Amino acid sequence: MSKSKHLQREVGNEGSANIAARAPLDVAAERRVLGELVARREAQLHRKVELESERKTHAFAAHVEGNAEAGKLLSRAIDEALRLDQHLASLDDAIAEQQRRVAAAETVAAKQADRQLAVELRDTCIEFLQAARQLDGALAAVAEHGHRLHLLQEQMHRLGAAVPSAAQLDSLGYRSLLTAVSAGPWHRHFETLAPHERRSFAALCAIWVGTIERNIAARLGEAEPTATAPEVAA
Repeated sequence: MSKSKHLQREVGNEGSANIAARAPLDVAAERRVLGELVARREAQLHRKVELESERKTHAFAAHVEGNAEAGKLLSRAIDEALRLDQHLASLDDAIAEQQRRVAAAETVAAKQADRQLAVELRDTCIEFLQAARQLDGALAAVAEHGHRLHLLQEQMHRLGAAVPSAAQLDSLGYRSLLTAVSAGPWHRHFETLAPHERRSFAALCAIWVGTIERNIAARLGEAEPTATAPEVAA
């Protein structure tokens, strides 16, 4: 089934099915572990500098002057420095592995986020198709009601109504249509009406029917013409 058909099929349903999301790796936690390892390595490097300073301090006294205490301190500094080098090497290994884990967690999180966006995009596409169908329906209704308005105008004219003429309905109806579409996103493609030129079908027809009603009242011999136009069904 094509993607387009799939989306059209979904329009008739409640919406696209939710995709069960796997629990993403905790990127923040992985980054925190990496930060702790890096901080530990920095501390070890600082200690290494201190040991180098201690070695230099005791080397001459131990090797040249034969100072036993200096010799002990020198040996202690050398032993700790050797152990520290191995510890630093192991920390480098751990940091490299943790960097790999951080990258993997970030990749999984990015894919999860993209999957969620894809789900939302599908739902938005369904709404997009629904709006398009509703717009087509509204435009079809415009055509249908427009034709009916013209047929009723012709009938009213045959029954003795002087207004509106076909030309009036055509001209002012066109302005009413332009007034309506000027509120939509395609307004720049249509003629721009000045504020005093804007019309609405309901307001126009109410004025015309008011004039016709006064004529009807006179023709029926009513003492007082109806004050308001007859209610027009929506």
